[in-house]
Order: sequence, then structure tokens, then C-alpha cells
Amino acid sequence: CSLYNSLMTTYTVAVASYACDDGIAEWIRYNFTDIGDAQDCIDQLDGYEEYEFIVHDVTVNDIPF
Repeated sequence: CSLYNSLMTTYTVAVASYACDDGIAEWIRYNFTDIGDAQDCIDQLDGYEEYEFIVHDVTVNDIPF
């Protein structure tokens, strides 16, 4: 059994939603492993929505059996 680490990049698009008049945003998060899918999500926003684009680089332990 051999262990090795690989790097995986994931993308999060967090969109602010204001449900109440208190002015505090509730963040809805969409997670993607493909940057093109994340960009498609951003393209579908109406232009007035507040959003954050977050890139995560994580190390994944892959254990072959």
C-alpha cells in the first residue's frame, strides 16, 4: 500500500441573500470542482447580487486498494 498526496482545487461561489430587513446577509454557497461550472454560476447572477468567489487548494490523500 502506498500513500501519496495530490492537490485538488475546489471553487466556491457564495451568494448573499437578504431575507430580513436587518441588513445581515445569509450566504448560500455553491461548491464546484470545475472552474468553468463556477464561472457559469457567476454568469447566471443578475448583476445586482453580491457574491464572493473563493478558491480552495486542498491536499487529498489517495490510498489505492
